[in-house]
Amino acid sequence: MVGHSEAPSFKPVRATDIMRVADAVEFIAFGDRTALFHQGLQQLVELNDTASLIWRGLAAGERPSAVSASLALRGARQDHAAQFVEEALETWLRGGWLVPDALAGGLKAPAKSVLNLSILDVGFAVLIHGGPTPDGVVELLTPLKGDAPQKHRFDIVSSGDGYFLLVDDHSRGWFGQNELAPALKAALTEGLTQSIAEGFLAHGALLEASGRRLFLSGAPGAGKSTLALALVGAGFRCLSDDIVHVDPHGRMKGAPFALTLKRGSWSLAPDFSGMIDALPIHRRADGRDVRYAGAQVTKGAAGPLSAFITLERKEGAGTALEPMSRLDALRSLLEGSLAPSRRISAAEVKALCETFAEADCYGLSYSNLQDAVTAISGLIHG
Repeated sequence: MVGHSEAPSFKPVRATDIMRVADAVEFIAFGDRTALFHQGLQQLVELNDTASLIWRGLAAGERPSAVSASLALRGARQDHAAQFVEEALETWLRGGWLVPDALAGGLKAPAKSVLNLSILDVGFAVLIHGGPTPDGVVELLTPLKGDAPQKHRFDIVSSGDGYFLLVDDHSRGWFGQNELAPALKAALTEGLTQSIAEGFLAHGALLEASGRRLFLSGAPGAGKSTLALALVGAGFRCLSDDIVHVDPHGRMKGAPFALTLKRGSWSLAPDFSGMIDALPIHRRADGRDVRYAGAQVTKGAAGPLSAFITLERKEGAGTALEPMSRLDALRSLLEGSLAPSRRISAAEVKALCETFAEADCYGLSYSNLQDAVTAISGLIHG
């Protein structure tokens, strides 16, 4: 897996396996039109006549080979019928619409390993059933290990050339070896977002040096993770490169997921090139290749903010660190917040205002990574 990221082969089931409908999936019929609704994905998808026949057969417990034979009896060529069923199965198994009936047996066997996680004091249990430990999962989860009251259970079940991922007994789908870690991170983030009882989650990187806490904000592609890694090389502690909890008092605490480094950034931090090259490559749902650097992130307690910087990477531009108003900085933080299970209160915003009143706020435009590190280090170390 190191050094490349090929498309995963899809072989989780055989033509003789029996399928069952995943929890919280409903088949809907209005006259001659049919559709599927997936509660977890919040998707309503209409089926054509062929897909509808395939779904009804599989949902009734017919084996894929029998469903193919039924299509052939209706006039489809045998090879076309088998291909239709195979393609429909791949779509529905990958998306968590169907699961193999044999999956339940895999869950009954003792888990090969159990990882207990504490993310912002929310407890997750990750159970790995059968097969080798998936590439990158340990790197992704190691910074998150800890004991907290369990809120969510994640089951990873080896199947064919990949894994099924179940969250609180609901299938999130089948993933190839190089797809699982990003899917797991996305599911953990979703569970975390739904479970925060106080405060809210903001999108950005949180770092610390010389007793001062720095928040890096910026649109996707602004280079938050790469800059965070380079700042670690300059003596900073990275507390998060992605998710920051803002508590009701305006204090901030990072969710210490492993640093996510996208392809294109792997050669930008020469001090870490050997470490980066040794990490497995993963394929996200958006098609981007990433690597996870777990050893570069540490847990930290909640604390007040010292500096807030919005990033803008401009190819070929010089490095400019310009003061920005605290109101604009506060607006940037709130606009980048992750949707919490509850609304941000006026009292929380008031507490944030007091936090920002004591923080240095800047906008940083840059193209050269080392120049950006020098500018931020000068600001923080003063």
